[in-house]
Parts: sequence; C-alpha cells; structure tokens
Amino acid sequence: EKTLRQHRNTLVTPTEYLIATNEKRETRRKRGRGSTDVRALSIGEVCGMDEQKFSMVVSAKKAGLWNTASDAAKTALEAADEYIRKRLHVIILYDAASRMPLAWIIAENPNSEATLSLLRMATRDKIREQRRYGCKNEPARACGILYLRNDNGVGLRNAKVIGAAMGLGTINATTRTFHPEDRAPDERLFGTLESRFFKLMPGYTGRRPGELPGYDAIRNGVVDVEMLYGMLTRYLVDEYPFERHHGVGMGGRRPSDVYQEINKTRGQVEVLDPNTRRIQLGWEDCATLSDEGVRVFSGIWFNSDALQEIREENSFEGKVQVFVDPDNLNIATVLMPGHHDPI
Repeated sequence: EKTLRQHRNTLVTPTEYLIATNEKRETRRKRGRGSTDVRALSIGEVCGMDEQKFSMVVSAKKAGLWNTASDAAKTALEAADEYIRKRLHVIILYDAASRMPLAWIIAENPNSEATLSLLRMATRDKIREQRRYGCKNEPARACGILYLRNDNGVGLRNAKVIGAAMGLGTINATTRTFHPEDRAPDERLFGTLESRFFKLMPGYTGRRPGELPGYDAIRNGVVDVEMLYGMLTRYLVDEYPFERHHGVGMGGRRPSDVYQEINKTRGQVEVLDPNTRRIQLGWEDCATLSDEGVRVFSGIWFNSDALQEIREENSFEGKVQVFVDPDNLNIATVLMPGHHDPI
C-alpha cells in the first residue's frame, strides 16, 4: 500500500488526486483560499447566519405537549415514539467582530418563519432564555444589524426574509454557492458545535456514513426537543463564549472578552426602533378598531389612550393593521389608514 501511494504521488499532484476522487466542487471547498480580512470592528456591523441539519436523532415523544397529554395520548405517543425519530435543523446568527452567538433556533424545516424568529431573537435581549434554562452568564444584548451575510439556503434567501431585512435598514448579502471560503467563520462555528456538543450526545449519527460502526443512532435518540434546546442554549451562553478562539482578528482571545472590549471602546449598532421591529419582524393581523381597542388572533386585546385619542381626532372607523412581537405580547403596534405615524 505504501509503495502504491508513493507511485501515485509521483504521477499526480494532491489537487489532481482530489479532483479525481471528489470532483471539482469538493476540491474547491477543501483547497480554496480563505480570507484574512478583519470584516468588522463593532458589534452588529457584520453578522453571519447559516443553517445546518443536526448530526443527531432526537425523540418525538416530548416535543412540547407531553405534560398536557391524556393517559391514552401518552400511551399512543409511547408506541409511536419507538418508530418516530427525526433530525432537526439548527439556525445560528453570530457577530463577526466578536464571534459571539446572537441568536439560535431549532426548526423542523428551515423556512422564512424560522429565520424571522432568528432575527427577532438577535435584535432583543436573551434574559428569558437565561432564566428559563439556568445560564450562569449573560448572553449577548440586543443590537441592530448593519450587514447580514448568509448562504443560499431556502429558509435564508427568500422574499419574506430579504424584505424584512430591507425594512430594518440591513444590507442583506448572499454568498456564492459551494464557496465556503466566502463565509469561513460561519462554517467554522458549526464545526465547533459538531465536535464539542453534538458528538457527545446520545443519538449522534456521525459526520459521514460508517463513522460509528455498530452504533444505532435511531434507537439511542432519547433527547427531546425542549431538552436539546436548553442544552444548546447553555452551551452557547456558558461554554462557547469562554473558549479561546484563533480565528482572524481574535488572536486566541475569548469571544466574551472581545465582546466586552468592543462594547467599551467602539460600541454596537444602535438598537432597532421597537415599532419598526414589530412591523418588519412581528406577526400581522387585521382588526376592527372599537372603544375597547383591537382584538387580534381570536382573543388578544390591545388598547391605549393614544390609540383612542387618534381615533377620535381622525373620526376613524374601519380596520387597522396590528403588529405583535410573539416574544412579547405586552405591546402592539397599530397602523391606521390616514395617520402617518405608528401607534
């Protein structure tokens, strides 16, 4: 075998060998030149987002309704869970200047709704996740996004997401297909997540076929979705920001230290206007305005003195557009025909 390898190396170069075995596209990915540019100096100046399918199988038994199910439903789910296993997708948005994760979403199918939820999480604080999942450290604060870089995934590159980004004043850029060197830091984050998080989980399938001989990932996929999201949140808040990073511009510093330093010296992109954020990223409904305000989504009421005063001044009757942030149902934004400003 060694003699044959030496004979092969005298006949073809390493690049020619890769082309012969893996074709041109994979060869470009493995041997393409990277970038040594410092892409951003402030938090939110350049952000990257990407999606990846989990290299692990999760259980469908406790996907949200287990505690409220009846005994008969639990029995049926127990039987079905022996056969139902699924692989989900994770979508992550991170800051290029500090390498801090700004948002993370687990979705069954990556689509525009999942991406909009990711953008909502990035532009708000993560105190709710910190308290719910018992994180010991503070996650990244809310910030605006000046330049957003993504690949050509179906859930990331669509009219709804691009339109919302434009409405927020964000420059949306899609990189070239099959050119990971255009977004090397984005891809590297998933490599770290794969090797230091998913690889230690029950139900891990391996990066390639045959990597784990004799291991039945389907039978060992016992982690449910809620538990997985909690573990992922704790890793991205308590573990990843405190690991030394040797990417371009980092020099072995920890993302958390770089994040704090940048906030002290250069700051971050200004937080979005709440009304603009709800209009572009929130859920929209059409409702008839009355003395009691507006009723949206078949049972949620919103009202305020400002809404009623403007209604009286304009003698308005009819329907208005209502925008609600699903992460915060305390406040809504109303657009009234004939009135210039949001209410």
